[in-house]
Amino acid sequence: MKTQTILGVSLAAIFAIAMIVPVTASDSWLGVDDSNIVAKNKNTSTLTITASDDIPKNAGEGVLAGFGWLYANGPDTVFAVTTHNPVRDSHQNPDKWHAHNVVLGGSADAALADLCIHSLSGYVQAGISIKDNIMTINTGKNTLSGDLADGALAFHIVNEPTACGETILANGQPSGLNLGVIVQ
Repeated sequence: MKTQTILGVSLAAIFAIAMIVPVTASDSWLGVDDSNIVAKNKNTSTLTITASDDIPKNAGEGVLAGFGWLYANGPDTVFAVTTHNPVRDSHQNPDKWHAHNVVLGGSADAALADLCIHSLSGYVQAGISIKDNIMTINTGKNTLSGDLADGALAFHIVNEPTACGETILANGQPSGLNLGVIVQ
């Protein structure tokens, strides 16, 4: 119950920030020049993104963005690596970059959000390192809920009640927010 409350409050903070901080294309790092998925061994995969500019290790307060790989199959739609400080919804590196499995769906108004975040899956453990414009993610294959498709994408997270239904938390509870993404 305590985790539900903390996550609900965290998502409420996303909403507040999304209303204050406008989405801009000025984040020069928020583009994908190249991406790669390699099976490191039978238990671990390494995902790599080469971004369009140096990726900030601490993107700063109010930056709601990330990178993701679409699933080719499985219950989730995307494996996402996100930053959304000061929102704390992760046990691992909550104020900086961390991972989520996410279910995305269509938007009622593509001019407002490209896709909607229907639900968030449980906590994902991943080793994330950043050097200049390269992000490397090491994650257990049991963390991934399916096979990842080639090619990563970059996105901003937005609150968009006109285009998106309410986002459901990993515990099945409603978040009180209508989150979407704008793909860069």
